[in-house]
Amino acid sequence: LFWVMTDKDIKRYNAVVIGGGASGLMCACRLAYNGVKGIAVLERNQKAGKKLLMTGNGRCNLTNDDLDIDSYNTDDREILTSILKRYGVSFVKDFFERELLVMLVSKGGLIYPRTLKSVTVCEALERYLRDHGVDIITDTRVNEIKEGFLINGEISSSNIIIACGGASYPKTGSDGSGLKLLAPFVSTSHMEKIYPSLVQFNVREEDIRNLSGIRVNGRADLIVDRRIVASEEGEMLFTDYGVSGICIMQLSGIFNRLRMKGIRSAQISFDMFPEMEEEALRAEIERRNVKTSEDISGMVLREVAEVVLSRRGDIARNLKSFTMTLTGTRGLDSAQVTGGGLKLSSMDENLMLKEFPGLYVIGETLNVDGPCGGYNLQWAWSSAMACADAIASESP
Repeated sequence: LFWVMTDKDIKRYNAVVIGGGASGLMCACRLAYNGVKGIAVLERNQKAGKKLLMTGNGRCNLTNDDLDIDSYNTDDREILTSILKRYGVSFVKDFFERELLVMLVSKGGLIYPRTLKSVTVCEALERYLRDHGVDIITDTRVNEIKEGFLINGEISSSNIIIACGGASYPKTGSDGSGLKLLAPFVSTSHMEKIYPSLVQFNVREEDIRNLSGIRVNGRADLIVDRRIVASEEGEMLFTDYGVSGICIMQLSGIFNRLRMKGIRSAQISFDMFPEMEEEALRAEIERRNVKTSEDISGMVLREVAEVVLSRRGDIARNLKSFTMTLTGTRGLDSAQVTGGGLKLSSMDENLMLKEFPGLYVIGETLNVDGPCGGYNLQWAWSSAMACADAIASESP
């Protein structure tokens, strides 16, 4: 005996969102807001929003009042700009407060839920979907999409939205599966090689292992082939493998993009006293008659002083330019964001694949990534809304 699936066994929807992360949940919410019926979200985990719960150290930095579109990396700035202007920061904030009933708060321009808990955002998105009759189907891995938009041979949809994320934090389900699903529909020329972005650096110097867990404030210069290519100010964290901290991670995407093109050498030079000129710092060191680490322990932590003094050269220069040789970055399993992905230029202005009407791609699966500070979630929300509104305008 054997069983053959018939058309009657296939479940049909008007829109199926593959991936219950930030962009996927928002897309389904916006579709429901627009009155679209027959919506399903397919999520591989037992519960949707697993990666969203981790964002902003569990606080969920939703967006940024000072968002700068030029700070994003992409292959098509025209489409990116169009979407982020149509569905900008104010638009997204209004939708969260008015429709999703999430009160927001600003912390230096960074926008969070007032509870400062990402679970508040996840619960609001899921509650909105339940209230509007959207099917959230968990524990469902999508293995294939056939032409005619048949998913796993058992779900059919007029519109499919791929919102599987990139390949960062694969344990959350964001493991690059969205790009694999797209393989039958796009050529390799439409794909930008993926790489870790917003990730920690590995460094060669052994002396920093003695500083693991210590944080210092200052300015980090990324030097590639003896040229400063980017700088960031903030807190650097020493680790047993290298360096971390927001100001360091901001430089990682730039480094990895240059590395894929081919470089000879790269360093991080960290200025522990950006507020002082080198000569003024040298005069202060001479005033203290520095001989041991204790003599400058009032300026930097003793552990840092010991490493600085153990290095050759002038003490002031070492404090102003604490140099570490980069051997690479941590992998995608440590990255907050995936760089690369499906080229934005493959899409129309509403993120539909130009050659396959009804097939949309949103969020981190696309070749768009931004710095820390709400940039990547803003892209998730904006791309989801653009896609949802386009589908709603075509729906009966």
